[in-house]
Amino acid sequence: MRHFPLVFLFPILSLADAFAFTPVDSLRKKLAQIPSANHSFENDTARIKLLCELGKLAMPDDTALALFQQAIGLSEKQKWNRGLMIANCYYGYYSGRKGYYYRACEHLLRGLHIAEELHNKSYRGFALRYLADNYLNLNATGKAMAYYKAAMPVLLEAGDTLRHLVCINNIGLIQYQKAAYDKAISFFNLCLKKNRSPYFMEVEGYCLINLSACYRQKKQYTQALTYLDLFRKLKQEDTNEVTFADTQKARILLLQGDTRQALNLAKKAYRRNTGLMSNAMIELNEVLYLGYKATENYRSALAHHEELTSIQAKDRNDMQQKQINALRFEYENEKNKIRVDRLNSNLAQKDVEQVMLVGSIVIFLLFIGLLISNNYILNKKNRQILQVQHQLAASNQDLNNLNSTLEERVLLRTSELTEANTELVRKNREIQEAYYNGQSIERKRVASELHDNLGSTLAALKWQLTGFEVENLTSQEQQIYTNLVSTLNQAYLDVRSISHNLMPPELEKLGLSAAIETQVADLNRSGRIVLLFESNYRRGLLGKKQEMEVYSISRELITNILKHAKASAGQVSILVTGDFITLRVSDNGLGIRSDLLSNGIGLKNIRERAAAIPGELHLTSANPSGTIITLTVSKDQWV
Repeated sequence: MRHFPLVFLFPILSLADAFAFTPVDSLRKKLAQIPSANHSFENDTARIKLLCELGKLAMPDDTALALFQQAIGLSEKQKWNRGLMIANCYYGYYSGRKGYYYRACEHLLRGLHIAEELHNKSYRGFALRYLADNYLNLNATGKAMAYYKAAMPVLLEAGDTLRHLVCINNIGLIQYQKAAYDKAISFFNLCLKKNRSPYFMEVEGYCLINLSACYRQKKQYTQALTYLDLFRKLKQEDTNEVTFADTQKARILLLQGDTRQALNLAKKAYRRNTGLMSNAMIELNEVLYLGYKATENYRSALAHHEELTSIQAKDRNDMQQKQINALRFEYENEKNKIRVDRLNSNLAQKDVEQVMLVGSIVIFLLFIGLLISNNYILNKKNRQILQVQHQLAASNQDLNNLNSTLEERVLLRTSELTEANTELVRKNREIQEAYYNGQSIERKRVASELHDNLGSTLAALKWQLTGFEVENLTSQEQQIYTNLVSTLNQAYLDVRSISHNLMPPELEKLGLSAAIETQVADLNRSGRIVLLFESNYRRGLLGKKQEMEVYSISRELITNILKHAKASAGQVSILVTGDFITLRVSDNGLGIRSDLLSNGIGLKNIRERAAAIPGELHLTSANPSGTIITLTVSKDQWV
């Protein structure tokens, strides 16, 4: 997974400008006292100022956008550039907060051009800084870097120290994204150095956490932990910030291999969480997922992975919804502009017609001249209408292009998620295969120990017993001697059987079908039962662990026939038919008692092995007597 643990410094600021904030109710009263719009230039400029003041204080952001839109419209009518500069800058700022990054850039650029014309350093620095923020959100890091560098001297000259420091910090973030960690560190240290007079605690906190992330990426974990401790001390009164710091510390401990301490710290942070932002919750759940996975607590790891995936999906959906809303807003805005243009055109047309009517009555002799003039005006209007139609067609084309791009992004993200899921499935299979290989190695070792050590010991005991002079023993002692030799023989055979069944060499060398066939052949040679065997199974359709489970189930079922069924004949088959592999074991014995169907230890073990494959186990009675047990494995569980 990709991680962006740094904190992007986009604070919601009480932004300084030419106007001083006053309470909302007071502003609304003042606005109500001003005559309606288009009354006079003086009244309209006063209305624009109050609209901008209300917009800065408005909650939610949609209300602020509506107020600044009114200010823009009124400023355009009065051609008041200062009002256009302020309203466009703040409209772009609030659009960026809503996630409408393209629209934000459009209005911020308008505000920037007017600020440059008016030589207004404060709003020029404002527009440059937030243009950089929005381009950074659009992943246009080159443009973002250029605007941050352009904004820094302007903001410093305008006395806006906070935004100047923010630009330095965010340039460091861009360097971090490029993996230029030393450059990033230099910018964060520069930001800390300049954050002296005036001093901003939030700036210091973000620089400390970002420096910790840089040193973590450089694998200088001691330095990373030092900056985390400084951040935690600075933010000790803020529960969410402390939780975020503990999450970062837990990740570093994981990287250092201290899984237990990392997991304990992350669990405490999770319990202490009182409303972290989504990116911090993603980070915390990922640390918990990795910690639980490392300690083989797969249930807890899965729970936190699901929570992590859910938060990421919600973030993606929110971002897509913001983009859709932005496109919808732009479309409605264009429609409204066209509607206004048409109304203005109709009004102008009526004015022309009135002029023509009055002129025809008053000065009949000028009729021909007026007709020519009218034709000229109509032609001009037609050209304007054609021009508007061309502009509308171009706007529709741009909208279609944006829709197409959005669909491509959605498809690309869906493809990435599919690939990630496939990779997770592959990793799980690799873990299962590694686990089985470990089991196989341990089975071989135990089988070898049983055969070579315990088997040899039993053989030696048997050899020593043969040295006794049996004829010198009493009849009772001879009976004990005979029982002891018989028990040793049986123990030796049992040890050989157990060591063989732990890791059958036929299964490992020849495959599942040959191993079961060998098992059946050995039993047929014993004369205790007649078993038929049938198979068209090809080696490799199932994984090694699955084949071992199927072999163990067949061995257990055949053993049950010999021990309990009192059967004279039976059949074992493993067949591949269509999308299923079926193991079928049947006999003509007594059948299975009903009380053993749920309480029998052997059947319980068989069911557990079937679930581990995974496969479906069915038990039925044969006609006229006996039992049929089938194990079915569907194709989607094959290797």
